[in-house]
Amino acid sequence: MIHAFALEPELVATWGNKSDYRYFIDKFGLGTPRLALEYPRTHKWKSRVLRAAESVGDMELQRVTALVGLLTERMVKFAPEQPLDGNFTWLENAEREKIARIIARDNPRNNSSVLIASSLGEMDNPQWDLKQGIPVKRTAREMASSIYSLLSASSEIVFVDPHFGIENPRYSRPFEAFLKAIPHGRRTPVQRIIVMTSATNVRFSFFKSECEEKIPRITPRGFQVTCMRLSDAQRPEKLHNRYILTDIGGVQFATGLDEGKEGETDDVTILSRAQYELRWAQYAGDNLAFDVVDPPVVVIGRA
Repeated sequence: MIHAFALEPELVATWGNKSDYRYFIDKFGLGTPRLALEYPRTHKWKSRVLRAAESVGDMELQRVTALVGLLTERMVKFAPEQPLDGNFTWLENAEREKIARIIARDNPRNNSSVLIASSLGEMDNPQWDLKQGIPVKRTAREMASSIYSLLSASSEIVFVDPHFGIENPRYSRPFEAFLKAIPHGRRTPVQRIIVMTSATNVRFSFFKSECEEKIPRITPRGFQVTCMRLSDAQRPEKLHNRYILTDIGGVQFATGLDEGKEGETDDVTILSRAQYELRWAQYAGDNLAFDVVDPPVVVIGRA
């Protein structure tokens, strides 16, 4: 649902006119289905844009600068397989890296990954026409597929479901599918994976043993998963909604992170900027909105 786009710096430098600015300022950024890919590194990409925009008027430059600020706020990390080659254009370098979504001024080699900026919005294009929310079949495969692009681009991932139980196949199957999506096409390391659930009537000893036995078998080798049980009993917030939160955005599963009966569907929705910032602070910040009941259970994947 949330996808990263490599943006040609010389193209973004032209977006200072009122029409392009108004269009693209709403299309990218935290809380939208589109983020900018860090290619090249953030400071180098920013410098290329502003250098290319040196000849535009003051008002246009202000708009370009505002866009650059938005686009570099949560750039998706990307580790190129080779450094930019000065003998090639930015677009040629991006194509050599086989980046999935590229927006440029033109597409001279008819590359299916390249979108021409001037044609965006003029015709149906599934690479560009992304939705804030979609209905999804409540199967492990469909649930993971709906957000694989988010999982594979994130460095920090927090799963929140108050009823999560790895001992139950209806939870373990989707969780395994989510975990398998994380390394898909990945070129940057994962910093942390956390599972947050409620402290139910299940004893901590059982919760701990189930996590230690089952999660390593379905987690990619070397990945670390931290499982935490929370309580809202002494807090004003209620531990109820189901989220997958990451460092580049978050989604809500309206029903849960578990599989449903045959034919059941769920609504998966990208959190707005305000929603995301609140929930990220509550579940992944320095001061959690809930009490941690037991010692976290930390396991290492060996799948």
